[in-house]
Amino acid sequence: MRLGPSKIRGKIEKTLAEDYFKSYKPTYRVIILSMVLSALVLTTVLVSQSYRGILNQYNTYHSPYNFSSAIYSEGALDGDMVNSLKNVEGIDQIHVYQSKDFKLFLGDNEGMLSPELKDAFDKGKKKSDDLYAKIYALSKRDFERLLKEHGAGGNPSYLLLNKISKDDDTPYAFREYIPITDDHPREIRLKYSAEGEPIDVDVGGYIDSMPYGLNAYDNHEIAIFTDVDHLNELFSTYGKEEASPYNEYTIAIRSKDDLEDVSKICEKIISAHYSKSDHFTDTEILNKASEKEQNRNEHVLNAGIQTILVIIALSNAYNSFQSNLRARRRDFQLLTTAGMTDAQTKTMILSEATMLFSRVLASYVAVFFIVIGLRSYRSPFPLRFVIKTLLLSINYLPILVIFAVMISGVLLAVQSGIKSVLEEDIHASL
Repeated sequence: MRLGPSKIRGKIEKTLAEDYFKSYKPTYRVIILSMVLSALVLTTVLVSQSYRGILNQYNTYHSPYNFSSAIYSEGALDGDMVNSLKNVEGIDQIHVYQSKDFKLFLGDNEGMLSPELKDAFDKGKKKSDDLYAKIYALSKRDFERLLKEHGAGGNPSYLLLNKISKDDDTPYAFREYIPITDDHPREIRLKYSAEGEPIDVDVGGYIDSMPYGLNAYDNHEIAIFTDVDHLNELFSTYGKEEASPYNEYTIAIRSKDDLEDVSKICEKIISAHYSKSDHFTDTEILNKASEKEQNRNEHVLNAGIQTILVIIALSNAYNSFQSNLRARRRDFQLLTTAGMTDAQTKTMILSEATMLFSRVLASYVAVFFIVIGLRSYRSPFPLRFVIKTLLLSINYLPILVIFAVMISGVLLAVQSGIKSVLEEDIHASL
């Protein structure tokens, strides 16, 4: 081993520690790499978890309704069932509506686009091929209330939600919205398919918000609202889509109290009229139970990953540093022969361990911010926002634990190594 030129700076044992650290740089580089990699794998898992939390909070629509059931039927919705649902005690609000998707081609609707939406298409922020129309057929009561709230004169049959996202990539909570068209009455041409018969819908009024919070604002949806009678008239005139002749209904219920009881009663009423294959119910209770189960599974998985990483980190830290000390046993004996005391030897080895920790920490901090930066750069959120939110939401405890374990491993190796070095006979070393 060549230590190279050395300048004594302060205590001899600390100077020797710096020289040894430089001389065994390749060995220490491997130790640093193994320790940082153990922490890096755990960090990647924790960052991914935090990012999922950000997506759930800022890129997910949170419905004001805690019970929702989608029903598929060949005919009209059962009136007795609807009346029974309305009479359930504990329901704060209930809305029943029918919906149907249609194709919408800009070539069939020349002059429809607002300047803002046309500019979004021209700049590639939105894709015109992704546009579609959905007609929401509300109950007569809900539609009349909607007309009254928005002051729609002339008793129009159809209202257009004149609002769409400015681009397709911005997360839900950060979206900016632009008008779809001007505020003049117009005819919108829809189709069931590209080759299908044109279906003309006379839009006589406009609204600027989703009625009753029934659904999320879809990036590609042109939402049109009417009542059930007008949608049935449309079906009578143009017929139903051959590929999908069934009617789709949605029952949205909000209950402030006794949600569990209300959910059970409502589901029982719906199941009495429609089979399980013809309806799908989603409740806040089911969602929370599913989320709880998912979190539990993630915690179990993470605990397993953390345990494995902790064992690897402890093993790597202990064995690597211990091997380094064993490889240098002759050097320690020669230094002892030259007059270095046991206390100075201990100080020298601990100084090397300290330098190792400082470099591991510096390397990990750099890698940590690289992971944060890459995850943030690839996300659709504003860069500064997602970096700040990730830094504030990450669970740092497992990282601290794994570093504490690695430090303990090195300290155990130091203690064991010092003992063996000081007790070994010089003649045996040579």
